[in-house]
Amino acid sequence: MKKYQKAEQADGLERIHFFQYIRIANALREDPFASLSDLATSTALSRNTLSKCLTVMYTRTLLAGPLLTIRPHENNVVYLHLINVSDPFFIYQRVQSLPSVKNYAISTGNWNICMLTDGNLDVRELEGYNHTVYSGKRYTICSPPLISTSWRQYWQSTRKDLEQALSEKHTHREILPSLPWGEEEWQLYHAFKLNTRQCIPPILEEHDISYETFSAWKQSLLRHCTVLVRFYPRRREFYENICMVFRTHHAHLIKDFFSSIPTTPLFTDLEEHIMVQVRVPRKMARDIFSLMYEIEEKGIADDVNWATIMG
Repeated sequence: MKKYQKAEQADGLERIHFFQYIRIANALREDPFASLSDLATSTALSRNTLSKCLTVMYTRTLLAGPLLTIRPHENNVVYLHLINVSDPFFIYQRVQSLPSVKNYAISTGNWNICMLTDGNLDVRELEGYNHTVYSGKRYTICSPPLISTSWRQYWQSTRKDLEQALSEKHTHREILPSLPWGEEEWQLYHAFKLNTRQCIPPILEEHDISYETFSAWKQSLLRHCTVLVRFYPRRREFYENICMVFRTHHAHLIKDFFSSIPTTPLFTDLEEHIMVQVRVPRKMARDIFSLMYEIEEKGIADDVNWATIMG
């Protein structure tokens, strides 16, 4: 139990502000462009306290986001490829020049290359290709609302939930109608997708976009995008970044098992799979792997793969 105590002590360094941080993160998740006045109202904090908390959260990398990710639309579907190759650093250099590749990362584990492409890609043609963990459409990415919990409470409740888990099948993969964005809307998305808390007027001026266009785009944003806010009670770098891919018809159960983890998880819906990305104290990585294989052993997942993401 000592590792749980140490983790809780580490995560309790800012305990006096912990509940304020959670309220702020959840408020940003609901309205990523909220003004300080609106945030102060929704969090019941003074503007001075709110400003100080936000400064601490960002400078100490306790908070990542709000970030924007586009929901899948008929005219905008992204493909995810998790593959194992002989020389991931060589492939990493090669795929940078491919016009269809939107993003890529190196990892260690069952796959060592992760790629996002704007069309399907025959990864078997890549030099040194070994095997594929997943290659197909990527659907919605989401992060759950934050709750106040400790690592000890999380493990206790999750073990109980796992014992009582029902095996009702539930699968929901949605592709929305065509995304009705023009050039200006795409410019706004790319400008704000990694950080919605930027100063707005300079960006509008840089792209020669009117405030009316921005306002209309913002009002319809949550129909077309999900907002990701990730909270780390200690610095983000303190945690191991573990990614798991479950082949399952019970994605809702797997989301339940990881939703209350003290560091915000990310859930990505895939074809007959779900990807779960979590950050945990390094000493608890073994516990996450144990939970992962217990989920498979209970028949909630038919197959499971994992990787540790660099960065």
